[in-house]
Amino acid sequence: MAPPNDSLGTVILNLEKLGKKADDTNRRIEEMQQSIQRNTDGHSSMTALKPSMEDKVSNLQNSVYDLQKKIDLFIHEIPSKRKGEEDHKILEASTPAHLGAAAYAETSGQNGHRDDNNNRSVGAGVVTTLVPSPVKVVLGETKRTQFSGMDWQLRTGWMWKYSRETYNTATESLPTNYYGTKHVTKALLPLLQSSSDGRIVNISSGFGLLRFFRSEELKQELNDADNLTEERLDELLDTFMKDYEAGALEARGWPAEFASYKVAKAAVNAYSRIIARRHPALRINCAHPGYVNTDMTRNLGFLTPEEGAKNVVKVALLPAGGPTGAFFAMGKEASFL
Repeated sequence: MAPPNDSLGTVILNLEKLGKKADDTNRRIEEMQQSIQRNTDGHSSMTALKPSMEDKVSNLQNSVYDLQKKIDLFIHEIPSKRKGEEDHKILEASTPAHLGAAAYAETSGQNGHRDDNNNRSVGAGVVTTLVPSPVKVVLGETKRTQFSGMDWQLRTGWMWKYSRETYNTATESLPTNYYGTKHVTKALLPLLQSSSDGRIVNISSGFGLLRFFRSEELKQELNDADNLTEERLDELLDTFMKDYEAGALEARGWPAEFASYKVAKAAVNAYSRIIARRHPALRINCAHPGYVNTDMTRNLGFLTPEEGAKNVVKVALLPAGGPTGAFFAMGKEASFL
């Protein structure tokens, strides 16, 4: 008998189906891109077909983005479905990667030392440098090598079954994901202002969208690009941490699961809009690169590191006079909500 619609089993099953569909679509994209390259190089008769073939690739990429949004919604349900489950094997994650998979900035080896072999992905070294130990994995008798034998469904289910966020991890998540971005931006602004076409692209996440906030008042204030100030934004984050410590996140309308990551990325979006308003000569935007297949996501992502990087670089290379203070998802301008 099929599990009831509101069961964790159904959510995981839906995730598996969507994941396989996204994988299949990405394979089709890769095959079409190879076909375009193979059939148009030196063949003038095929060159005329290139635009239509590229349009098909673009449509498939949009399909993957739509699938990722659906996956995001299902992943958001998982913690509530398994609420109350307790186990001694805990994954404490202060920085879940885009669309929900836990980020592995640092993992414990048998002797308690970081295993550098698990940090080969693009950006992992940066995260490890900036964050001493925000992510700790206690596997008990489970060997890390067993993940390589798990399919998409099993790995996703394991990740979320043993995922917990605490106030302590939140105290590390905000400095890493928001204040770090803010301080680096401020340090580099003088250099950018000396350029005739300075660009800033802050890395954001689908989890930074304001739809995860339950308070309409918070949504409106964070979305008020014309009036929100940096000082007020920092005040809101201070309030968030106080509410977190007091166990009042739900009552005050903050995001639910992985609240600190969502709030931090929403703050990055808001800060990007604030400085874009303050420095109109610069192009300042934020970008969600997509759910990238790296060691940091335990290879659960649907995009290669090159594809994820391309989505960010595309924003950095927008034509002069292009949008500023905008949010881009998978290389396309999107809503902050």
